Amino acid sequence: MATSTTKLTHTIRIRLARRRNKINECLFTVKHFAGGVEYDVVGMMEKNKDTTSDTLLAMARTSGCSLIKLLYKVEITMDTTPTNAAAKSRGGPAAKKKALKTLGGQFASQLDGLMVSLRATEPHFIRCIKSNHEKMPRKFTGNLCLDQLKYAGLFEAIRIRKAGYSYRTPHNIFARRYGILKEGVVKLLKLKKITDLDACQRVLEEATLKGAIQREVWEVGLTKVFLKDSKDKTDLEVFRNTKIQHLAIKIQAVYRMFVIRKRVFAERFEMQRKSAAKRAKAENEFKSALHIQTCFRRFNIMKATQDLKLIARLKIAMRTEQVVLIEDAIEEFGPLGHLHGLAEKVVYDAKTMIRCIKEKVSERSEAKRSEAKRALMKTRILAMNPAKWLRT
Repeated sequence: MATSTTKLTHTIRIRLARRRNKINECLFTVKHFAGGVEYDVVGMMEKNKDTTSDTLLAMARTSGCSLIKLLYKVEITMDTTPTNAAAKSRGGPAAKKKALKTLGGQFASQLDGLMVSLRATEPHFIRCIKSNHEKMPRKFTGNLCLDQLKYAGLFEAIRIRKAGYSYRTPHNIFARRYGILKEGVVKLLKLKKITDLDACQRVLEEATLKGAIQREVWEVGLTKVFLKDSKDKTDLEVFRNTKIQHLAIKIQAVYRMFVIRKRVFAERFEMQRKSAAKRAKAENEFKSALHIQTCFRRFNIMKATQDLKLIARLKIAMRTEQVVLIEDAIEEFGPLGHLHGLAEKVVYDAKTMIRCIKEKVSERSEAKRSEAKRALMKTRILAMNPAKWLRT
């Protein structure tokens, strides 16, 4: 075994760096991309020996090259040793099938078993690194961790990822989040007049037109939206925040306008209400005054008409010059304190006329009494001197 190690170390030309183990001659180390890997030559041939398929053996037997026949004759002889034959006889067809199983078949069967196990679980892959060689807690060796990250291909994966489209999201999620960037898209989506794909296309075109992102950094697929890296997503978020801020300012302006208009309209309505109340009050007062005036004029007219009737009756009584009739006509006027105008003048004339009539009546009665007295005296005188009466 040591001879095999020596040959591998000194004779075989290996492009990768190798190192011989001085303690154990059967061990050697090959420095791979991920670091040094130690190999043991013990059992290497048995582990890496592969079974030749029956088809290849049959084809080799029928070959026209004597060297190939000779090589595969040795293969057939080694495969049909007494030990292998006994195993085949004991195992029957199943053992023969198992003995003829190749390394590729073993790898395929192992891979199938692994896939069955993975499908039966929910695997979560965690990439672990060794912080130090001493396996000590709270000790961090920077170069060792950096080498492990390099050897694990993490930086290469990141570079490949960045070279492609690192940000990927379904159409519906992208359209729901960034639909506000294009005016009218959200409304059209609610009305189902456009699809999520069309909405994403319009949103990205609007962002490109506004200069938020470049055209080369995005693509719209059949089911997802692709962006180059997180910076482009950050630019979209900044553009979205700017749009939201603009919309918020617009909403605030509309709300303030609504509040001011409501206040102004309330004040204007209050002024109009007060003005209307004043006008209504003035109209009511005017109507009330007009009604009062109408009623007063009507009362005056009715009273004047009644007074005219009474005046007419009084004048008729005054023409008869009968005191009783005149006094009855004056009593129909009622209390004399509220008489005004023509009625007062006519009543005053009637009273004056009554006084005159009474004075005339008294004068006539006085004259009659005087005449009666003279007649009586004359009669008395004649009775005393009848001769004188006869002479006269």
